[in-house]
Amino acid sequence: MKKLIVKLLLLFFKKLRIAFYNFISEHKIKAIVIQPVLTKGIGSIHISKSVHFGVERSPCFFTHYIYLDVRKASSEIVIGDNTYINNGACIISDGCKIKIGENCLFGSSLQILDSDFHDLSPANRFGGGNIIRGDINIEDNVFVGNNVTILKGITIGKNSVIANGSIVSSSIPANVIAAGIPAKVIKSL
Repeated sequence: MKKLIVKLLLLFFKKLRIAFYNFISEHKIKAIVIQPVLTKGIGSIHISKSVHFGVERSPCFFTHYIYLDVRKASSEIVIGDNTYINNGACIISDGCKIKIGENCLFGSSLQILDSDFHDLSPANRFGGGNIIRGDINIEDNVFVGNNVTILKGITIGKNSVIANGSIVSSSIPANVIAAGIPAKVIKSL
């Protein structure tokens, strides 16, 4: 009996969290939502209905949510068919396009950021200034491990793998494994 009660309470809690984040989101998405998704911004978000957000049997399921932010009118996030995005992902477009292809798989605590967000000069750091931005293109069938950061102005070629904990600051070709800080090709597939 206790197992049934726990199961029902967990189901109620999960559904309530998803409904709450959907209610406070600025963009409504139609996808397979396992972990709550919070959307913000004035840009556009295009997500295939077969995209999966969250994994129940994975770290941070109850403590995190997935964050999608399109901060400027020119900002765009596009996610293709059958892509899985694990728990705690943060994808922010600050004026460029972030395109994720089909059949991609992303580990937990992913960050995809198309901008520096602040000028690197101390004198202009809080006032806008020279902020560098760039489109991000993640091609089809890419596998990205846990705790990976993908930075502005890069392409990750189709079928490539990015190892856990990597920071991708330059483009990665198709059909390779890349790892490290910064991520470098370590093996061809």
